[in-house]
Amino acid sequence: MGRARHVPGHPGNADPHREHTTFDRIRIALPAGRFIRISAPGASGIDGRPTDQTFLPESIIRTGGDLTFTLSAVPGKLWGTAESSAPTSFGRGNSALTINVSPAIVAIAPGSARTVTVNVQRMIDGSADYAITGSSYSSGAIAVAPVSGRFAADGSASQSATITAAKSVLDGYYPVVLTTTAGEGARTFTLIVAVGRAGLE
Repeated sequence: MGRARHVPGHPGNADPHREHTTFDRIRIALPAGRFIRISAPGASGIDGRPTDQTFLPESIIRTGGDLTFTLSAVPGKLWGTAESSAPTSFGRGNSALTINVSPAIVAIAPGSARTVTVNVQRMIDGSADYAITGSSYSSGAIAVAPVSGRFAADGSASQSATITAAKSVLDGYYPVVLTTTAGEGARTFTLIVAVGRAGLE
């Protein structure tokens, strides 16, 4: 029994930030049969590699992985204090956009398509145009048609993106990453495509 908190540190960004742990071990289930496994005893690291970063790579949400922590009776005053330990700097390029996608879980039958709504907000003055692209880890079984447009006067935009599942795709859950780019800024959003029977569960 215990408690774990790995939460997004900034709106519109998927990198999970770590907060303190009060557990011995825990397993977080992800789509497509993947897991994030966390254990408190042992060397502090990710997938066997030592780390002093206070955040996790965004990719771990898609691929899963193993996290191990060293716990001691007194606080560590050096771990996580280096400049390189801090999360990605959210300067001009990174904070330029926030996005939300609805629905975040999309049920699709093999050989068919569904649309999702991508809502974008430009946070600072910049490019008037944006582009949305998509990628998946399913070797072309799930495709996203690229779209583009222009922001409204208040910096907002709403766009439909079409997601298609090939006829040959197997039933299951597939992470799909939508990337919205405007000028030097870019934001990603990971949604889940549930194909076939998975979409009925």
